[in-house]
Amino acid sequence: MIKVRDLKKSFYNQTVLDGLDLDIEEGKITVIIGKSGAGKSVLLKNIIGLLKPDSGSIMFYDKDITKVSYEELKKIRLNFGVLFQDAALFDSYNVFNNVAFPLIERKIVKSRKQAEKIVKETLKLVELEGIENKMPSELSGGMKKRVGLARAIVTKPKIIFFDEPTTGLDPITSMSIACLIKDMQTKLKTTCFIISHDLALTFKIADNIGFLHNGKIIEFGDKNTIINSQNPIVREFLESYFAGEKND
Repeated sequence: MIKVRDLKKSFYNQTVLDGLDLDIEEGKITVIIGKSGAGKSVLLKNIIGLLKPDSGSIMFYDKDITKVSYEELKKIRLNFGVLFQDAALFDSYNVFNNVAFPLIERKIVKSRKQAEKIVKETLKLVELEGIENKMPSELSGGMKKRVGLARAIVTKPKIIFFDEPTTGLDPITSMSIACLIKDMQTKLKTTCFIISHDLALTFKIADNIGFLHNGKIIEFGDKNTIINSQNPIVREFLESYFAGEKND
């Protein structure tokens, strides 16, 4: 679905992405992992067009989003859903208005009744029912993530982007979010692209895993490929994770 080739991005004198190549396979869950500050968020922002790379290409099917006009980019983004790290809910909107926002903004619905039906169905999909009138301040961290996910999928996008979906959540809630993402992806038959530091989530749901280091994907493959990697950087990262698991 998306092919990233020779992507480069620097800020002042600091190179963040340095000739990065990546394939995001349609209908699969791709997770990018790596150390803090490796550039995972920068990669995501480039792919969805919030940042413009210094060079390289990002092909969404037959369109290079680095070269299209802003109007064309807006049309391409209609295929995208995004769950931001902190869910990014509108504090002054209740749950219904938060989830319905993309439907109304993109003029997908013509009446409130139609919006209510779609929002209700979507909240059921993320295992939240009957909370349409609640405000974000009344929700737990896990519930906010689920509402954010509902908003991301309400327009039935071709691909959903997740920015650290389990940050700030306890292990049990994190695993419930991981299972929800997998279940949702299976039901909707959509494509998911996730950046995460959470290896428990990664190994639970990923079809493909990429390890980002020094501006490049240095290892890519399924769970077994990553676990059995002989790359010393990947091994060090994994060993620190498994050592923590053992100590717990």
